[in-house]
Amino acid sequence: GGARGPTEGQPGEWVSRVETPSEPWQTSAVIVVVLCFYCFILYRFRRDSLSGLKNMTYTEDTLTLMEEQGADFNRFLWCGTLLAVLSGSALAMNWMEWQLPGVQNYVLFGASLLEFGGILIYRWLALRLVQWMTEDRGIYHQIRFINRMDFTFLALFYTPFAIIIGMSGRFFEAGLVLLAILVLSHFLALYKYFRLSGFSGMQYFLYLCTIEILPVSFL
Repeated sequence: GGARGPTEGQPGEWVSRVETPSEPWQTSAVIVVVLCFYCFILYRFRRDSLSGLKNMTYTEDTLTLMEEQGADFNRFLWCGTLLAVLSGSALAMNWMEWQLPGVQNYVLFGASLLEFGGILIYRWLALRLVQWMTEDRGIYHQIRFINRMDFTFLALFYTPFAIIIGMSGRFFEAGLVLLAILVLSHFLALYKYFRLSGFSGMQYFLYLCTIEILPVSFL
């Protein structure tokens, strides 16, 4: 649309009519996929999610749960990690849509998936390096389990807000605040584990910088 002349009763004032672009179908398709997968996890793993939520308050209970987990709980954690990647990629796609309006949304979503996949690969390799340096396989499995637990429940808590942001294109600031709170709770859980395992504050700080913060900075 263009501009039309001055309106009656408002001399000299030009009213500009701007048509808002329609939402690309790729965005709607991604949101539907994320929502369906989210509902599937809530229904299929409802007992595992309640058990994990009950035991993740205290680090000792979380480690006990690690020893008692079965194959179904392991599948729950894998699905939770995949949900975190999908919802995070959908949110990143929605944000980049405003920054790169000339790029197709499926390209943005694919790039986001590659970025998050690269972060997971980096974290896996870095934790393997930690295991090799400490020669303690138990530490690797415990940290990995805590990370998977936190990522799963972070995704379960945050995905509804990611869907709202993706559908409305608003509330980015509120979403970032909520995400920061969830990430800080993850850092706190790791801090409790490091203290419980007898590590120093410097070792915890080095872990955060190398494995938690560094790969995210590449985004």
